[in-house]
Amino acid sequence: RSLRYRSANTFAMNSLLIQNAARLHQSGQLTEAAKLYEDILRADPKHLEARHQLGVVLLGLGRYAEALACFIRLTKVKLGLAFAESNRAVALSGLARHEEALAASDKSLKLDPNFAAAWYQRGVALTALARHQDALQAFDKAIALAPAYTDAHTYRGVALSHLGRHEEALVSHNAALRNRPNDVDILFNRAGAFAALKRYEEAVADTEALLKRQPDRDYARGNLVYYKLQLADWRTLDSDAAKARDALRAGRRSIRPLQSILISDSDEDQLLSAKQW
Repeated sequence: RSLRYRSANTFAMNSLLIQNAARLHQSGQLTEAAKLYEDILRADPKHLEARHQLGVVLLGLGRYAEALACFIRLTKVKLGLAFAESNRAVALSGLARHEEALAASDKSLKLDPNFAAAWYQRGVALTALARHQDALQAFDKAIALAPAYTDAHTYRGVALSHLGRHEEALVSHNAALRNRPNDVDILFNRAGAFAALKRYEEAVADTEALLKRQPDRDYARGNLVYYKLQLADWRTLDSDAAKARDALRAGRRSIRPLQSILISDSDEDQLLSAKQW
């Protein structure tokens, strides 16, 4: 009777902690959520939901190696979890282990061929491997299964741009922005498509909008200077170039190597840009 009481009490306590951790996760307090999930796992290492959710939170924190360890352990404890294999692919992509990420997403799809997230992760891995036609097919499949899949729409746009189909890429980015109109990554990708079509005013508008939300977005400042140079828009060019150089010297990836020739006449800046690339 005492053992049954302790077991029920532990279950109730863990359920409460799971609920609290989920609330923290949903409110964006990822570090605090991770700590709660770790507390649950210290008390009950076999708690599958806590293991999975901890991995998801660690992905959000960019702690990909730790997240990968969570999903590997989860797949060893319980076989046949398509979502765990798909999340393993996310972690592997974050670690730039793209061939393994592709294999993990394929394993997820063998378990569940209609799992949209696994098709999306397959497309992400294929994009990183420069297999853009195959990536496009994967994103198309994800969208067919989940038409409102915002990330699949914008990554579809990236694949289309790599294939030189920039007008179609804009359609995909616009579809993504209808769901997340202020998303920095989507604005960045759409600006690139505009620039490829020599629609530089729109590329400038998207880049300025995203910089208001994320001033340190990789390569956005260098892109802004480049787009304005194409327009011969000198009004704020000096200050924009200075901000890009300052960010570069502060260790941020603000200028692509070829852009550095236009933005700075310093050999040191050009070397630094190449190293950061």
